[in-house]
Amino acid sequence: MLTGKSQKIENWLKKHQTDNTENSLCLQGWMAFLQGKNERAIQYYEAAFEILKKNSEKRKIYFDNFMGVFFVLALMKENSTRRLKQAHTYLSVVRTGTHLFSEIYSLLNYSLQFLTGNSKAANNVFSHTYISIYSWKQSNFIELFFQIFTYYWIDKDKAKENLSTIKELYKSAEINAYP
Repeated sequence: MLTGKSQKIENWLKKHQTDNTENSLCLQGWMAFLQGKNERAIQYYEAAFEILKKNSEKRKIYFDNFMGVFFVLALMKENSTRRLKQAHTYLSVVRTGTHLFSEIYSLLNYSLQFLTGNSKAANNVFSHTYISIYSWKQSNFIELFFQIFTYYWIDKDKAKENLSTIKELYKSAEINAYP
């Protein structure tokens, strides 16, 4: 998915259409989100989340995979009070601790704060984000993407001040098969 080879996943999903596993439903949700079918994406993710809860003994739980990031994005894209509250609930579970993508979830929380009108908290992203061409070599590229994404979402004008650097980072990503 991250390398733009969604056709391979679509082929896999066709072979496993009847699989009602957490992984299969998350993949279908991710694909639906990328295809602009946001409500359908949320339905897939909610079905996957029910399986996750059923199979877990923990009270507070969330997906420990990258696909879960796109569930939060789908909820944020819906931008209704109910969906933003749902996103907040999930983010409160995964933002801290030992969750695999906790840094990305922290960044998404800044965007969520912005969407819910808490611009003071959202602006904290600027004190935690340094965008440079060296970031590509020194950090996780997925986190770097979400730093730029969050930075842009909250303040497009401020992000545009770093446009030449962002373009260089894009070129590096493209060269390394992550368009």
